[in-house]
Amino acid sequence: MSEQLRESRNVRLVSFRIGGDHFAIDIMTVRQIVPWSQPTAVPTAPDFIEGILLLRGEVIPIVDLRKRLGHPAAPVDQTASVIIVATSRGIVGLRADEVRRIVDAETAAFLPAPPLVQNVRGELLVGVLPWRDELILLLDVEAVLSPDEQQRLSAALADGYSV
Repeated sequence: MSEQLRESRNVRLVSFRIGGDHFAIDIMTVRQIVPWSQPTAVPTAPDFIEGILLLRGEVIPIVDLRKRLGHPAAPVDQTASVIIVATSRGIVGLRADEVRRIVDAETAAFLPAPPLVQNVRGELLVGVLPWRDELILLLDVEAVLSPDEQQRLSAALADGYSV
């Protein structure tokens, strides 16, 4: 998405909430949004992997964005959802506390993430969007799992589950 921010164009974003913070991802990466259901745990997976879901015959790892972004744990309530996204490394589910709305924005309105934020899991952030009375943090779905984490997750799935 960072390359997309250089050229000014209109984009649609799916916005969601993690704790009190608002995030968004490019709608073009979203395959679907499903209500939260408890995934099957994968014991040897990284701690921010909530587990796996079987969706239309496909095993999908579920990333707990609260843990991934350093937020404290919180109980799952009825507003929780899983945003299924397509990345270059495969399909991943992102657990969000609440999916909020579709936001139409001009990329010229995006601001770069501050350097201090970029050093603390900042590779996940590609920018900030001032929108109405809030700031929306733009996530890069490609950075949710690093290549090393993707490899560890694949190994964990292969060790514990034959699909």
